[in-house]
Amino acid sequence: MLTHSIRHIFGCIAVSSLVLFSGCLQPEQSYDAVEIDFLNVRTLEEGDWIEIDGVRFNHVKAFEEIDEQLFALPASRITKGAENRRTDFTEPFPSLNIGYLLTIYLHNINKEDHLVVDHDHTYIIINPDLMHSVGKLQFMRTDSTKVQIKTSTDYPAQIRSIQL
Repeated sequence: MLTHSIRHIFGCIAVSSLVLFSGCLQPEQSYDAVEIDFLNVRTLEEGDWIEIDGVRFNHVKAFEEIDEQLFALPASRITKGAENRRTDFTEPFPSLNIGYLLTIYLHNINKEDHLVVDHDHTYIIINPDLMHSVGKLQFMRTDSTKVQIKTSTDYPAQIRSIQL
């Protein structure tokens, strides 16, 4: 009887853990063509990320890390200067510029020597003017295969499939 109760308790714990952790995982999504809307995104934190075809773009708080780390994107609030890295003093970073920097990365992946990644995909930015005017990055692979996207939990930029 005691073994039955212990098995029941462990079974309940296992099911509860599965339900709890499945809510924390972001499933990978596939898109023929995709739009990521950065307009009015104000809650990107250090440690948030978006992964496109296996390449992870991490958001960082220190402005200098954007130049120091490959595929780093700024958070919504950043510090400037080494003396401020460990402080709570931050400045807002325009969300359009976050999307613009991701646009530059995607446009240049596997085309420039310092942006070579493990896969051989290249990307087409579908409507660059839309990114500049309203913060919507639209892109697809040049070979027309599906783009795979995963994000950290509660990633605030809206991601949706678009028709070509």
